[in-house]
Amino acid sequence: MDSGLPLRGLRVLELVGDLGGSAGRLLADLGADVVRVTDPSAPQRQPMAEVSTWLREMTHANKRGVTLAAGDADDEATLVALIAEADIVLDGRAGQTGHPGTGAMAGAPSGPVVVTIRPFDPAGPLADLPATEHLLSALAGLVAHTGAEEEPVLPPVGLAEGLIGAHEARAALHGLLTLVETGRAPTVDVIAVDVLAAAVARAAEQESVGMESTDTPATIGDILREGTGVQWEPAETFPDLARRPVAVPGPVATVDGVPIGWRHGAPRGGEHQAEVVGEWLSDAVAAEGRTPWSRRATTSTQPITPPSIDRDQVDPATLRARSGVADLWRRPGVPVRRIDPPLGYPGDVIEVLIDVLVSAVALSDRPESDIRVRSVDVVRSHLGGHLAAESQIPGIAEAEGNLAVGEAPSGVFPCAHGRFCVVSIRDDADWAALCRAVGRPELADHPTLGTTPGRLANRAAAAGVLTQWLLRRDPEEAIASLQAHGVPAGLVAG
Repeated sequence: MDSGLPLRGLRVLELVGDLGGSAGRLLADLGADVVRVTDPSAPQRQPMAEVSTWLREMTHANKRGVTLAAGDADDEATLVALIAEADIVLDGRAGQTGHPGTGAMAGAPSGPVVVTIRPFDPAGPLADLPATEHLLSALAGLVAHTGAEEEPVLPPVGLAEGLIGAHEARAALHGLLTLVETGRAPTVDVIAVDVLAAAVARAAEQESVGMESTDTPATIGDILREGTGVQWEPAETFPDLARRPVAVPGPVATVDGVPIGWRHGAPRGGEHQAEVVGEWLSDAVAAEGRTPWSRRATTSTQPITPPSIDRDQVDPATLRARSGVADLWRRPGVPVRRIDPPLGYPGDVIEVLIDVLVSAVALSDRPESDIRVRSVDVVRSHLGGHLAAESQIPGIAEAEGNLAVGEAPSGVFPCAHGRFCVVSIRDDADWAALCRAVGRPELADHPTLGTTPGRLANRAAAAGVLTQWLLRRDPEEAIASLQAHGVPAGLVAG
């Protein structure tokens, strides 16, 4: 099925963390054999919102899955062996307790290329702070100039992850090109908040103040009814989730006429355990060490012709309108408004995707290729969770405003002196940390607020615990206290 894809035969090991899953998805879309490694001993947070559940399914499509527990000697030995057979390792577990570390396991300078995704600079003051997509968006400035002037609004879930993942995929392929050219495999750190901040800064340079699309903003429902850029998968593809056919984003591009996009659903835990271990490790035994794919790619002496690239030129405001982003990125009940100053999305994601495609073609050693990209499909791919959820429950993919659906209290909150901050309470452990930070430890075990379902049913009460405390304190000091207690929190930058 993937015989015409440029990265066919590339082996990618993805060590699952909280960020960067869309990088593995993009490489898998291009034909790589991406194996998603989950640790069953690690805490598992189940999404409480329909859109977030479907976003996870979209992020991990086209991959295979194995489970290997940190601390189990046999599983760790298997992980080391798989890493040795990988061409690329996407490490999303950096800094997590019990993670043995890919640097020590990678070993030989000839591979694999190790790309580590971190939310913050490991040498910076936020190195140990848990991160969420919304928190990173706030700290990077993606939230600052949205919504009405008096209150910023969070971007729809999936947008920041899409930007981060595209940059991580580009770093991985650039690393592989470096290995091909020099014979040495680089280790690359991708700092998520810096990626987003740089994208926002570049977008601010490119967009005119007050830029406004003349297109009527499309809703997710409009997109499904129109059907352009959407493909439908049978409900059987999504066990325990789908009740009817599921809408997934269509291809983001074509390479030599071959679509780059959805092929099959996400793995269920370790469903490919025996298959992957058998294929990857038996090859090594039979060959006494597999020749890395990247080294095989250098054997051809045929010169590479730069690919022909056909892309449309659509201004950012129109992209946001046509893709569904503009309709989702607002407060409920507030009409879509002109973005002034610039919004900062989609930033440079189209250019980064083209770079990924060009790098993939170069690594495949094709004499020439034709690449076609439709910008609105690239942006719409970041809303895969919304498309799938809407296809199951019509009307659910609506503007969420500054609340993180499925978490409470989470979202944008007012602070003293007219400032705003983002706080993300992902689970009961975060809630207990928040209660300690605000001097109300007894609320951690409150019969209603002590559980996620209870807080979701009583959002106002849960949020009140936080907002009353925030408004009575200096914003910088309040956020420093929350962060010191391990609460994902930060002031809205910009």
